Amino acid sequence: MSTKKTENPVVEAVYSISRQVAAALNIGDAGKVDSFLGKIEKKTARNISGLEQNIKTIEFNLATKEEKLNEDLQDAKDELLDSYGAIEVDSIKTNQEQTDYIPTYLGNINSKKGAVKRIEDLIKAAKEEAQDQIDALNEQIKDAKEIVAEVTKKA
Repeated sequence: MSTKKTENPVVEAVYSISRQVAAALNIGDAGKVDSFLGKIEKKTARNISGLEQNIKTIEFNLATKEEKLNEDLQDAKDELLDSYGAIEVDSIKTNQEQTDYIPTYLGNINSKKGAVKRIEDLIKAAKEEAQDQIDALNEQIKDAKEIVAEVTKKA
């Protein structure tokens, strides 16, 4: 028994003609390139969407952190204001006690001022860090869009 398939001259002719036309026009390669470029475009669009979502997450996290730090800052400012009036009357009965109490009083105020400054610095650093991350992500988005625009540019 023969394992050779029955040959159909019409089918072979159609395939032969389509193969000849595809080869002459290089349609097979063009189709593959178009498919590949379409995949690049879709993958890049998904990546850009993910990067944009990362930006939103960074902004949300910053807002949450900033809210907490602003509450801490307000508390620190309140403590600073309270420290100005926090004079221990029992510690300043005599001239010597008053002189001895000055470093304690001023040290307390300076400590509270330092706490305010540290929190302000934390807020500033959080904003700068978030902005740096957002700038980096925006740069990635820009680069990805430029690449897609260049590779999908119509002739």
